[in-house]
Amino acid sequence: VWDALGSVVSIARPAPSSVLHTTVGPRRRFASAEIEFGVIHDLHTALDASVNDILLCILTGALRAWLLGRGVPITGRSQLRAVVPFSTHDPEAPVSAFFLDLPTGEADPVVRLRQLQYETAKLTDVAQLLGAEAIINAVGFGPATLHALGARLASNISSRTYNLAVTNVPGPQSARYLHGARLVATYPVMPLTKSQSLSIGMTSYDGRVFTAVNADHDAVPDLADLIADMYTSLAELQAATSVQ
Repeated sequence: VWDALGSVVSIARPAPSSVLHTTVGPRRRFASAEIEFGVIHDLHTALDASVNDILLCILTGALRAWLLGRGVPITGRSQLRAVVPFSTHDPEAPVSAFFLDLPTGEADPVVRLRQLQYETAKLTDVAQLLGAEAIINAVGFGPATLHALGARLASNISSRTYNLAVTNVPGPQSARYLHGARLVATYPVMPLTKSQSLSIGMTSYDGRVFTAVNADHDAVPDLADLIADMYTSLAELQAATSVQ
């Protein structure tokens, strides 16, 4: 069934060298972040950018600050390559994967956003990046299934071609209940591949965006710093656009 649902857009060139490449052990660290969706929507309006691009910009800024905090050399051309799922118009393989270079070398958050917009716009002629709602409406998949598809696709790609896996799947914007109990949060945990020490899942639900970060316990002892850097990256983007 997985072969029928997913395919991979592959490239020959290897991913940039990164501290994220390591031999993954059996133990894990988990951390999470929550952002009000209204804040993201305000940035979307002010910057004329998609919600997906705003979230990727925040994540890229966080990764940049986190790497700098580790003492990793960053130049203006530094990048991390993420593998992300996106929807296609093929009913026999509605989910594929795309490599996206995250401009961690760019210090200006707005310029960083424009660079990401340029990269994601390349898909508009062939697919709608992370257009999970189209898949849900077409074949009845839910957000959890789409994150699982993304994880499956990432695991099938050579680890030499990307640095980390990122999924961003929109969920329902009204509360869900099970036997009267309200679902208050949802965290999409992406598994790690055998040589990538970090994976990130993002989903929106009931007015908030939830981010779950899964990491190798020994390779990423400072995972809490990455979460703090996400909030800092959001604040930087807000300050650059006067959105509070």
